[in-house]
Amino acid sequence: MLFIHYVFVGLWLCAQIPATQPASIPTLADTAELFTAQADKSQISYTLKHQLHLIKATAAQGIVGKAKVIGKRTIQVIMDASVMFFDSHNANRDQHMKEVVQAALYEHVILKAQAILESPMAANNQAHFKGQLQFHGITRPIEFDARIDMKTEMDAHVLSDFSISLDAYQIERPSLLFIKVDDKLDIHADVVFKRQN
Repeated sequence: MLFIHYVFVGLWLCAQIPATQPASIPTLADTAELFTAQADKSQISYTLKHQLHLIKATAAQGIVGKAKVIGKRTIQVIMDASVMFFDSHNANRDQHMKEVVQAALYEHVILKAQAILESPMAANNQAHFKGQLQFHGITRPIEFDARIDMKTEMDAHVLSDFSISLDAYQIERPSLLFIKVDDKLDIHADVVFKRQN
């Protein structure tokens, strides 16, 4: 399954590269820099709040991602995370969460987004992304901020925190002692990308 999603991610990014006119000569600004998420160095976590306690789970595997930087200013990214790998250190709770999000039907959470930097990419960057998030079989627009640190010319470290609504994605909120968890699902992404070209 992960191989299929690697192919999907790659095809989507290729489709985003504008076709070069035959008579044109490529310039440095036209050159796209391609990056791949390093699954063994990346993780995504979520936090849910309940009146009695916090629920936090982290996925340190099942993360697939590609990013493309065009002309040092435009960043396009696609990320795919499997809901099967989120671990809260409570097996019963994790199984219940998989049932809540119908993981058997909607295993993958897919993010497609783009940001345009105000100045050319440097060692440290703040970016505002706009795009779409597909979750529980529903696709909705999303905006979020991210910090992008270029550790070297080959390695980028991306940190982002944002929130989504469970109700907006038609997810039945789980209950504890007849009290439902909050609607807001807080997400923290810590992803390391490696340049491929």
